[in-house]
Amino acid sequence: MLVETSFIECVLHRAEPQHVGASAFWDHLDLADTRILYSAFTEFELFESARHKGLQAARRHVAAWRDLLRSTQLHWVGIDDVSDGVPGLIEEFGLTASGAVHVATAISSKVDGFVTVDPAFGVVDKERLPLIIDAKGAQLARRLRAGSRQ
Repeated sequence: MLVETSFIECVLHRAEPQHVGASAFWDHLDLADTRILYSAFTEFELFESARHKGLQAARRHVAAWRDLLRSTQLHWVGIDDVSDGVPGLIEEFGLTASGAVHVATAISSKVDGFVTVDPAFGVVDKERLPLIIDAKGAQLARRLRAGSRQ
């Protein structure tokens, strides 16, 4: 499984509306001894997000991420490993650069699931990107996938 930044943010922040569900699913993945991957770009996004929260909140944010790294078997995938595929994904699906890095990481790693709370990843066909998303996000992701096939 590849866990995308939006999902990790929900796990880290109790104030996030999807925190409870995301944390429960994270625990499920961990307890099932699932091979959990994350993109090196995720760390950049998490640190950038922390910077916008103010000094104390940023410190808590970074500490929570480091605790997650220590307590869970996570596997880091470098950006160099996937960068060649990024421009094509941006062009084909209209993804942001960061979104394309996450998708390229998932494709390159041949993951069984791409865990996110961002339905915008629904633009990528399910054969290349098997989304794992909450019910509300799944509805929008399905509509995006249906629209991208037309």
